[in-house]
Amino acid sequence: MDGSQYKNLLVTQLGAVVTVIINRRRNLNAINNATYLELARALTEADTNDTVSIVLITGSGEYFCSGTDMLEFMQTVERLEALKRSQGSTGAVGSSGQSALGSNPAVRSTGQASSSVDLPHDFDPFASPVGQFMRGVLRFSKILVAAVNGPAIGIGVTLLPHCDLVFAADSATFWVPFLRIALVPEFGSSVTLPQLLGRALANDLLLTSRVLSADEACRNGLVSRVFPDEILQSEVLAILSDIQQEALFQKSLPLFKRMLRQPLGDSAPRQPDMEAVVGEELRQVARRQMAGETGYAVRVTMKAMKAMKAAKGGSKAGTEKSRSRL
Repeated sequence: MDGSQYKNLLVTQLGAVVTVIINRRRNLNAINNATYLELARALTEADTNDTVSIVLITGSGEYFCSGTDMLEFMQTVERLEALKRSQGSTGAVGSSGQSALGSNPAVRSTGQASSSVDLPHDFDPFASPVGQFMRGVLRFSKILVAAVNGPAIGIGVTLLPHCDLVFAADSATFWVPFLRIALVPEFGSSVTLPQLLGRALANDLLLTSRVLSADEACRNGLVSRVFPDEILQSEVLAILSDIQQEALFQKSLPLFKRMLRQPLGDSAPRQPDMEAVVGEELRQVARRQMAGETGYAVRVTMKAMKAMKAAKGGSKAGTEKSRSRL
């Protein structure tokens, strides 16, 4: 694979293994729309390349992924809010007010609860950059691996249940602060986290914004193995090198993966249609965004972060802590 076409990713291929590094270190590897599109493109290219069997996703620097780029997210929210104000309280937002989470959302009136917000009948939750990335992950037919090299926040966590193998560094932490910014669980996490972790722990993470350590994540099934930070990359690559040597690996892989995700036979428990689950979650996120609930919550959170940073005297430690709470 040719990695030169990517601006926000470092993409390399060694044998049958493609390594995709999220490379927005100054933004703590927060994912903006351009990066979502690049990730979707990399997955599609790898899936259709006969020389590729495994894709490894990791992060550059100290963070794995700090979630969606909230500055870009807020710019989108503010554009939508300005458009709604210009159209009046009963004006519908048309195609010029496209949401970052889908196309052509509309609302009955400004300030309504998200349950009252209408989306048009042709709303496609997978048309957005994040939707394209999510669909790319859900439809990826080869082995998808995550090496969590540091803090994982938001979609940096909800991606993991869709990976076939997840490895983590000792320093990795896992945080899903959706309620804090008035978002619903996304990327299927309303289903995947309770399935993997049990309802009690999943509720604890989603409702209280509790931060999970690497050891806790491993004990509870979110992570396969934990390694010291300094050897994570080498250990993961060694494991993947062994996997790609297996006989008939390439031919058997698609069926093997489907059987792990959806057991065969009439007596096997049926798994939910994950694409349908993710699509409905994206619709709910869009409704909350259009209702103005998310914008208000993010503003309150960002204001609190700025106050925290000021209280820390602008120290590096304070800055890093503030940033990590997005």
